[in-house]
Amino acid sequence: MEQQRLHTSFSKICEYAEQYALDRESENTHDMRSHYASADPHDLHASAAECSFIAQLAQTVDARTVIVIGSGKEMEGQYLTETLPSGSLITVVNAHSKTGPGMRNSYSPARSSTNNVKLRTVTADINEYLPRLNENDYDMVILGNGAGDPQQIAAASSRLLRPQGVLLITDVLALRSRTSNGGVINPADRSDHTVSMRDLIAQFSEAEDYASVLLPVGSGILFCTRQ
Repeated sequence: MEQQRLHTSFSKICEYAEQYALDRESENTHDMRSHYASADPHDLHASAAECSFIAQLAQTVDARTVIVIGSGKEMEGQYLTETLPSGSLITVVNAHSKTGPGMRNSYSPARSSTNNVKLRTVTADINEYLPRLNENDYDMVILGNGAGDPQQIAAASSRLLRPQGVLLITDVLALRSRTSNGGVINPADRSDHTVSMRDLIAQFSEAEDYASVLLPVGSGILFCTRQ
């Protein structure tokens, strides 16, 4: 009974935190969220609480170079354009050509109306593109769904980070995946994506070159700091 009560309370806490973040979205960001929701009601973009946390963290660690990898990362990028200081660079890498141009169009109004944050959108094979980037050149890497094999992309992303750089793996509980059945928290879910995320969590929990913490923000964020 007590465990059930705590579970119910935590669900309400998550709902409250989400509404708190939604209430504080800028008008441009709110319009953008509405646009994507109406364009594809089944496409689950990142929660406002998740986006708000990522943007606040980027500001706290004074991130100036950020790379965002995977599909459905428009909202995180929008928050970052409104938060990062002038002269910062956001690189968005996606393997799906339909997403790249859409991102560029949706980001542009926020970028021009707030600060001089440079956005670079790239549509390419992620496994081929990431090795071309300079190592130790990024303050933060955000890894999301649609990036390919999570473990392979996480390994490729690690070389890009500066010492003390931050790697954020979003939807690490696999709750937004269309192929999952309850995600990581459901032991019976053996879908490929869910299994990959379980393995990724275990990998970083044992990694000597990263300090990591699993956060119940949005659909789960694995927050890793390169040592």
